[in-house]
Amino acid sequence: MGLIAGVARLTIDGRSYQLQANSPWSYHRGTSRRTQILATDGSAGHREEPQVPYVEGNAIANKALLDNYDAVVGASGATVVLRLPGGQSFVMRGGVQAGDANANTDDGTIPLRFEGLSADIV
Repeated sequence: MGLIAGVARLTIDGRSYQLQANSPWSYHRGTSRRTQILATDGSAGHREEPQVPYVEGNAIANKALLDNYDAVVGASGATVVLRLPGGQSFVMRGGVQAGDANANTDDGTIPLRFEGLSADIV
């Protein structure tokens, strides 16, 4: 087996799946987006918009993923754990697979996006 760019571990109903990645995965804790509101004499304050926690990336469509495709793509109420380079983990709870998960035969990947209810870095 060759070098991989990263590894994501997905847990659904207590069952763990290791996903091989060929590109970086991104994540967001779901913190609010703040936007300045400007007036003619400067800032009048800001507004906050809630954002959903997510983790997304391209998983290699290997045998392990394809054998468990329905469980991964149909994930609901999942805990998604993404190992980070510094040894910490991004942990998202209450996740659903929110993307289209359209397989790409050119590079052998399936894009996955999981959106959840809460997330932490531990």
